Amino acid sequence: AKQGFLGVCVYPEKKDKKSETSLVVKETANSTHYEEPPCRADEVDASIQSLGGQVCAPACDASGSCPTDIPAGTTASPKCLLEDASSGKKYCALACTSDSACPSGATCAKQGFLGVCVYPQKEDKKSDIVELLALPAPPATTLVVRSASLLTSHYEQPPCQSDEVDASIQGMGGQVCAPACDASGSCPTDVPAGTKASPKCILEDSSSGKKYCALTCFSDSGCPSAAKCARQGVMGICIYPSTSGSDASSLSLSWVETIITV
Repeated sequence: AKQGFLGVCVYPEKKDKKSETSLVVKETANSTHYEEPPCRADEVDASIQSLGGQVCAPACDASGSCPTDIPAGTTASPKCLLEDASSGKKYCALACTSDSACPSGATCAKQGFLGVCVYPQKEDKKSDIVELLALPAPPATTLVVRSASLLTSHYEQPPCQSDEVDASIQGMGGQVCAPACDASGSCPTDVPAGTKASPKCILEDSSSGKKYCALTCFSDSGCPSAAKCARQGVMGICIYPSTSGSDASSLSLSWVETIITV
């Protein structure tokens, strides 16, 4: 006899004998974060605006990091990409590109390139703290996907995709989302809508020697919205303003001029 995800083994009640004791099923805490509700004490049971379903969402810490313990078999990555629209508080969810990456019982509800692992909405149980529909009093709080640009392509404004590093460029300031160059020196070719700048393998981590990609430009008009063309000579790199209040970028990369071809 199930109550939500978990159940209790019961026998048919004998009509000639009533049970002497009435017991109440106590909901057990999940073993990891991001499991199907009921949620842990440090998570909110929430619905996500426009995506539906339910999630158990722990809060992001001050650095924007998330708990890394995930349900067994899950390959989706925890990311700080949800926001309480009324308070501005940030929450974590499992970022996915397909259902197979999500925990058992969850699906990948996508908004563009990337999605969030969600569980089916329980009809008999409203979200305890955050839900999509307004409550009479107080009004319901809704979680919204933070930064829609996160869900579309490479080279967007931070926060970055899982295969990119959030980096600054030596001598230029600002920030970029930089995917690694492949073994042949090629770069991902998906760029933000309206971008004319070309991806090239022109950045290097001086400490490891690893090469990274960036959008090369000649003017601001070639860059994505909100980015500018920071030039070093004739050619430049599209960079975004440093995010106020964010942590220092994970890497400081140098411009490898010898790799540039025009």
